[in-house]
Amino acid sequence: MSLLDNLPHQCRHTRPSYDNDELGASRETDITISTGLACWVQNASMAEITEFQKMDTVISHKVFFVDSPDIRPGDDIIVTSGPSFVGKRLEFKSGPTDRSAGLGLLQAAFFDEDKNPRRT
Repeated sequence: MSLLDNLPHQCRHTRPSYDNDELGASRETDITISTGLACWVQNASMAEITEFQKMDTVISHKVFFVDSPDIRPGDDIIVTSGPSFVGKRLEFKSGPTDRSAGLGLLQAAFFDEDKNPRRT
């Protein structure tokens, strides 16, 4: 069994949605785009962090996916299972880009730990 068939984490992909509450104020909530998305979450390396800092972007984690997810700025992933990072909410910053993994290909996206999560 290859790594491509057995990524160690699963996550839920969410996207912000905007509507008005009963008083007419704008309210931001999450809508779930997908659940059970196979991924592999890792801490970003210092070289990657430094490279993104040159572009005024803060990252803390990289996440590998088998297929390129339909992810865009403002989206979050929440790690739902795996050996580590469970419950961590990560905000999308950049990617996905192709990365080789043995004889296969993974998509790597970069995230920052979401310090101001939306409440649903």
